[in-house]
Amino acid sequence: MTSLRPPPKLQRFARPSHHVFLRKSRASALNAYPRALNLNISAKVIVPDIITTNGAVVTGKLKTVSVNNKSLIAWLNASPTVQSYITNNITHSAISNSITAGSYFVWDMLTEAVWVTNKNGFTFDVDNPVSFYIDYDEDTVVGSAKLADVTGAGSEMDVTGVKFYFDDNNGNILDPEYGEGVFNWTYGAVSGGVQQKTISIKLSPAAYYAEVNGVSGITTTFNASGSGSSAGLAPFGSLDEPYWYWATH
Repeated sequence: MTSLRPPPKLQRFARPSHHVFLRKSRASALNAYPRALNLNISAKVIVPDIITTNGAVVTGKLKTVSVNNKSLIAWLNASPTVQSYITNNITHSAISNSITAGSYFVWDMLTEAVWVTNKNGFTFDVDNPVSFYIDYDEDTVVGSAKLADVTGAGSEMDVTGVKFYFDDNNGNILDPEYGEGVFNWTYGAVSGGVQQKTISIKLSPAAYYAEVNGVSGITTTFNASGSGSSAGLAPFGSLDEPYWYWATH
């Protein structure tokens, strides 16, 4: 199957210069908002199964492949590109040339890259040796919010477009098209200029292209969810600023 998809790095939402400036201006205060969210991924991919011939009858079947965090890590561990990167760049004592058992993914909302880490402190940006990112459209965000004027406590829901891309450079690709991302925020009361914030996300890109072991297929369902919290100076930002901030300032 010949893919008509553009190179993955060209699929990201464009970033106007004023957003780039805002990101750089907050670079020294990243802990002011939930930046790294624990990420859980669940997807199903349909690919052709073995074709058999019985006399003049040719039978072709489809099979469904379930994908989750565990299988994604297994794909990464089988990728020569990832193995080489870990061997040559990671010196943590807990690993050799593969991602250790018990590792999990986190999504960096600032860079949009997906990282892998574990309790031993081993961590690296998967979007460096291969491709693994979740892009969101920070320039077209709609939502609703209810916030107390005096304390700043309240809640908010933001909705925007999201794009997921995974390619282990070893025959496995997940490339669901642009879909919906829902970001639910809870804000604590501001105290001494500091505010506690929590966020939960649900991302639902649409069905599109996939490959499993080099065989082209289609993603039929795809969901990613995550959560995070932090305490930092108020007002805070992420997405990069919450919708209400843009709407009221």
